[in-house]
Amino acid sequence: MELQKGAGWEKPEFDTVMTLSWQLKAEGGDAVLEQKTDCAVAMGSEALLPALEAGLATMKAGEQALIRIQPHARGTAEEYSLPDGVAEDAVLVYDVTLTSFETPPPVWKLKGHERLEWASKRKAEGNELFKKGKNERARKKYQSGIGYLESEYETTEQQRQEAQDLKTTLHLNVAAVDIKRGMWDEVIKSCTRVLKVAPQNTKALLRQGKAYNELNELLEAKRSLQAVLDQDGAPEVADARKEMAKVSKKVKAQDDKDRKAFGGMFSRVNLEKKEEPKETQVDIVPEVVTDSDEPPEGAQEPDGNLYFTEA
Repeated sequence: MELQKGAGWEKPEFDTVMTLSWQLKAEGGDAVLEQKTDCAVAMGSEALLPALEAGLATMKAGEQALIRIQPHARGTAEEYSLPDGVAEDAVLVYDVTLTSFETPPPVWKLKGHERLEWASKRKAEGNELFKKGKNERARKKYQSGIGYLESEYETTEQQRQEAQDLKTTLHLNVAAVDIKRGMWDEVIKSCTRVLKVAPQNTKALLRQGKAYNELNELLEAKRSLQAVLDQDGAPEVADARKEMAKVSKKVKAQDDKDRKAFGGMFSRVNLEKKEEPKETQVDIVPEVVTDSDEPPEGAQEPDGNLYFTEA
C-alpha cells in the first residue's frame, strides 16, 4: 500500500544500494518489533527478506509504503527468525521508506580493470553467502559477476586472460550451488561452459560426472569421471574414484536386472531341423525336330512349346 509517492521512474534492481528506513509490526498489533533509520542495504544481500526485497523492487526513490508479508512468504529459518512473542502465523507489516538508491554502473561504461574489480567483488560476496547456506542469493552474485566479464571492450591481453580465469571460477561456483539445489541440468550447463575453454578442467569434469550420474546418464557419467581419473595427481581424483564406484554399481544393477528379464528368452525356441522335401525326378524327352510346324505323330502339346512323349 502506497503512503507517499516517489519521484522519477527508476526502481531498485539486483545489487542496487538502497537507503532505507522502516518500522516492523505484526498485523493487528501495536508493538514495534524492529526499527531502522537510514540504513544502507544492497538488494540481493542477506540483510533483507526476499519478500521484502520483492516489495522494494516496485518502489521509487522517496516512496513510502506498507509491505505485508504472509507467513508462507517469510522464507526458511535460515533467512528469518521471528522476534520473541510473535505468533508463527502472524502477518508482518513493514512501514518502509525508500529514501534513495544507487545502481551499479552499467557494464558498457566500465573499462577492463573495472569490470574485473566488480566481478571479483561479486565472487567474494557470493562466497560469503554460500558459506552461510544462502544458495539462491549466492547464485545471483556469481551470475552478476559473470555478467561483468562478458564484454572484452577496452581490455588488454592480460586482462582477457584474468577475465577468463575468473569466469571459469564463477561458472564452477554456480555449478557448486546448483549441486546443493539438486539442479542437475544446470550443473551440466555450467560445467560445459567451462569445458569449452578448458577441456581438462578436473573440477568441471567431476561435477559434470556427478550430475550425469544423478540423472542416470551413466555412459556420459563414466566418460566425464574417467577423464578425471586419467589425470594422475589431480586433487579431484579421489572424489572421482568414489563417484565412479557409484556409477559402476548402478551399471551392474541394471545389467543384472536386464539379465533376469531377458535371460532364457531364447532357450524355448525350437531349433529342430525341419525335414527337407524330397525332390521329384522328371524324365525329359529331347525335342523331336521335324520340318513341319505341326507336332510329330504320337506327341502331345502341354503348356508352351516343349513336347513330351506320352508314357
